[in-house]
Amino acid sequence: EGIMRVNGVLAMTRAFGNCSMKPFVTAKPEITHRKLRKDDVYLCLATDGLWETVHNEEVAAYLLQFGAHAGVERLTELALERGAMDNITVQAIRLNMANDHLPF
Repeated sequence: EGIMRVNGVLAMTRAFGNCSMKPFVTAKPEITHRKLRKDDVYLCLATDGLWETVHNEEVAAYLLQFGAHAGVERLTELALERGAMDNITVQAIRLNMANDHLPF
């Protein structure tokens, strides 16, 4: 396992913009479009360091239990505990303030 590398040389996230890796890497992002619903509470943006070790369902559970601020801190710690080998950045945005019983 570990960090995915292009040609065994450069970490995937570092390969964007590297001319020698251009034949092997595309800078085209993966994009998903989805309409927000009334019951959507958080939007989580994170780097590979989180997603390589923590599943979507776990992220949702942590944010719902701990809120955006404490949730992202705990998710970062969880990724480190599970051996994340890449940069870890986690941001959570509270979308729905109607659920006042949830932590902020």
